[in-house]
Amino acid sequence: KKSGRQLFDMWGVSPEDEPDHKWAGFSRFKRSFGGFEVEYPGTWDLPVNRLMYAAYGAARGARGLLRAAAGRLRQRLKR
Repeated sequence: KKSGRQLFDMWGVSPEDEPDHKWAGFSRFKRSFGGFEVEYPGTWDLPVNRLMYAAYGAARGARGLLRAAAGRLRQRLKR
């Protein structure tokens, strides 16, 4: 406000009808400022280098698999 701004994008909120959403508390905090929600169209990737984009996709997939495996291992170790 001191700099004269009238709008500030707080980058997303959870749906109001989902009180158990993982962002629910943070979203309540954001909504407490008043304001309003604005919906934008989604984002898309535009690969410039198809080979590098494929490597990026493979790395993300591998990371997901490794995280899932680590979670299962943690559960086994807790027993």
